[in-house]
Amino acid sequence: MDHHIGRTAAEFAAQEVAEWVASAPINRRSPGENLLWWKLGCDYRTGPRGSYIVMYDSMRAWLVSAAKHDAEARKLLCGIIASKLYSGVPLSEGEGWFAASVLDGTAPSLPKRRGRSLSENHERDVFIVSMLATLVDDFGITATRNDVSPRISACDLIAEAFASCGRHEVTYRAVKDVWTNKKFRILYDSLAAAVNGELAKRREKQEKGIMNALSPSYPHHLSKN
Repeated sequence: MDHHIGRTAAEFAAQEVAEWVASAPINRRSPGENLLWWKLGCDYRTGPRGSYIVMYDSMRAWLVSAAKHDAEARKLLCGIIASKLYSGVPLSEGEGWFAASVLDGTAPSLPKRRGRSLSENHERDVFIVSMLATLVDDFGITATRNDVSPRISACDLIAEAFASCGRHEVTYRAVKDVWTNKKFRILYDSLAAAVNGELAKRREKQEKGIMNALSPSYPHHLSKN
């Protein structure tokens, strides 16, 4: 693996893990909501009366549509809408429509959840799976390694980043166990695939036109509002 890529990946992992550790005790999110938060580029900005949640603007219509039938998408969208209302930031047309449908009772009913309740580590584990996938896909780093191999896998980078934040219980073995837990990953792969597919469509559409590529605001799919 190229040394520069490895250093860049390590810096990326350290930054993302530090931000997650700092926000996790305050902003508890369900596993699916946490995955959407990560994929949709959610973050906080300061409005006239306080903080509110922003996301990739080009994915807003997708989230509104997904919130009609998916509980995790609905919870996140409701959180975004509430944060804007509290902070005095105008809602988008789609957000306003959805808020009105919830208030007047016309929003579609969600299917009831079944199965056991999730452990307190599920939120963390969804974050770990998302981070691992990013390191593997975007940086070309091997997810795991043999026990005798040099410590340069994505699992190592994430474990080291957690240790730097004082979370020494998130060891290489703990991270690897999350990654190799097929049942856990299947629960969220379909949701991640849906978001990734929509993001890919947005990128492809944006990259088709030379004029768009030369626009000062390129790429639009990364703008947040």
